[in-house]
Amino acid sequence: RCAVARPAQRVLPHPCGGVSSVLAAQLDTYLDHLTVERGAAANTLSSYRRDLVRYRDYLTDCGISDLAQVREEHVAEFVAVLRRGDPDRERPALAASSVARALIAVRGLHRFTAARDGRRATWRVLSNPPPRGDVSRSRSPSTR
Repeated sequence: RCAVARPAQRVLPHPCGGVSSVLAAQLDTYLDHLTVERGAAANTLSSYRRDLVRYRDYLTDCGISDLAQVREEHVAEFVAVLRRGDPDRERPALAASSVARALIAVRGLHRFTAARDGRRATWRVLSNPPPRGDVSRSRSPSTR
């Protein structure tokens, strides 16, 4: 579960999944963007959706109801959770390539949402290009 200190704000229930309607809308809007504007392949969308649902679940466990509340520590801990697995949710540890893909989805989500909301995604993990071979900081689909 979440090892990062919880923010003071309360998570609002979402009628379709028990998460904040703001967070759910942010994920849905990004996936729609990938589908309509970017023309992402069906397999890519399926993988991103699965990765982003894991991310949404993790953020909900951390008490986060809006991507604007996420700090770099949350993303780093999420990557650690992917690497070690989540036995409480019966999710096994992911291979390095799957962790890299999940981080690409997360980075793209944050960049897209920040740009749409007129903010900058300034975290080091989101802004700096990764060194070659470093799966913990993979490239975003927007930089390909």
